[in-house]
Amino acid sequence: MIIKNIARLLMMLLLLSSCNKDTFIETQKEIDDFRIASNSIQPKYEVTQLDSLKIYPELNNLNPNKTYTYEWRLYAKDKFSILSENRNLEEQIFLNIGTHSVQYSVIDQDTKIKAISILFSIRVMGGFSQGWIVGNNVDGRGRLSFIRTIDDVVSYNTLEDVNERSYPSKLIAAYSGAVGSEFSGQFKQILYFTQQGLMIFHSDSMIQTGENNNYFFDEMNFFNKPAYDISGFLLDQYLIDEGKLYAAIGQVFMGDDGVDYGPFSTEFEGDHDLFPFVFTSSGSPTYFYDNKYEKFLTVEYLSRSFDFPTTAMINGQFELNNVAKEMIAADKGKSNNSYAIMKDRNSNTYYIYYFPFSTRSAVSSGRFFELSSNIGLNNLSAFAASNIWDYAYYATENSIYKIDCTNGDVSLFQDLGAGNRIADIKVLKHGDNSGLQLTVAINKGDNGEVHYIPLTQFGDKDSSQEIKIFKGFGEITNLSYRIINVR
Repeated sequence: MIIKNIARLLMMLLLLSSCNKDTFIETQKEIDDFRIASNSIQPKYEVTQLDSLKIYPELNNLNPNKTYTYEWRLYAKDKFSILSENRNLEEQIFLNIGTHSVQYSVIDQDTKIKAISILFSIRVMGGFSQGWIVGNNVDGRGRLSFIRTIDDVVSYNTLEDVNERSYPSKLIAAYSGAVGSEFSGQFKQILYFTQQGLMIFHSDSMIQTGENNNYFFDEMNFFNKPAYDISGFLLDQYLIDEGKLYAAIGQVFMGDDGVDYGPFSTEFEGDHDLFPFVFTSSGSPTYFYDNKYEKFLTVEYLSRSFDFPTTAMINGQFELNNVAKEMIAADKGKSNNSYAIMKDRNSNTYYIYYFPFSTRSAVSSGRFFELSSNIGLNNLSAFAASNIWDYAYYATENSIYKIDCTNGDVSLFQDLGAGNRIADIKVLKHGDNSGLQLTVAINKGDNGEVHYIPLTQFGDKDSSQEIKIFKGFGEITNLSYRIINVR
């Protein structure tokens, strides 16, 4: 009996074992070996903000009788969000500028088993992170156009397209206020001056951040091009309009990203007629030229009043407190120093002046040379200085002249011919072609063009390269280069 019971028990265990084995095998048969092909998703992608990113993963061994869902997870530290729930990624990218981590997964809705891709990165570059701002008017309505450096793509009516609203005021000038510093935060703003006032836009997205005239205590209108720049310490913003100076706070040390640093002060007191250019130094003070008394004035950082230059001029040919010339044009040159065309009102003689304000303790070797010719200077339309060589350029109605700043020699650079009016010229001072491109804004009636003229190391036209021409603008007011932010 005992032997029979043992035999029955063994039989039952064998049967149970057999059932469990069969069940296990059956379960394995229901699991599909679906997967994401490893080479169908790359480790790194780059996309420009507001452009579309398209990724088409290759999926293997999907069961046509099953339902699958998809996730494109965007990770930020220990959290994630869903970028898309479609099988393929076809998304317009609104992510912030920077590098983002993403992972793709396919989920079997019956078993909840997932196939997971590698963790890959998407580097988002600003749609407007670097390039030429082209201020122009079409039928009396202002437009901000943008030529993107990375691919020469042109956005013609940028502000209205992005903000989905109308900007009917006539544009006077549009300037980039985007600068960057690892130690002082960064500015990310575009200043848009119209006859109705000032508006501010974020330089990464072109989204409006301030309504008209939120940046002034009293209403301001603009009818001539103002000047705008930021002090060497990034602690002050300066605006010169109709010979008057206004200032606004900049950023504190290690400041956060932002665009709103107004409002501007009331005009500085004093009987002055400032030339519209801000002469920044490596820190403080900032210099301004008074055309009424033909001398420089200074403003210390965070101050809201004028002072007189106290820095010594070493081996200079003139005194900052008594230059005794009228300034008619100025631009930053190499080493962040400045060049200016000056006029002796008594003799109607013109000079090229060098102002080395980049040093803080002393201003060394300020010099000037009489220009060999004053052709067209009574009809000056624009001025630009090289950032790598001692050359500068000035434009008349339809001609461009080159100045050798080491001796004052003037030579014809290019004659554009009748029917062309030069609105602005700028030397490209950033990127791979820094110092080797002259950008020229030309109006032909109410229609504007932008020309990229390649330069040699001697500041002449480089005939071995083609001139790039961009058309389709309204009547151009000015050019301004939007530099890429440091961080």
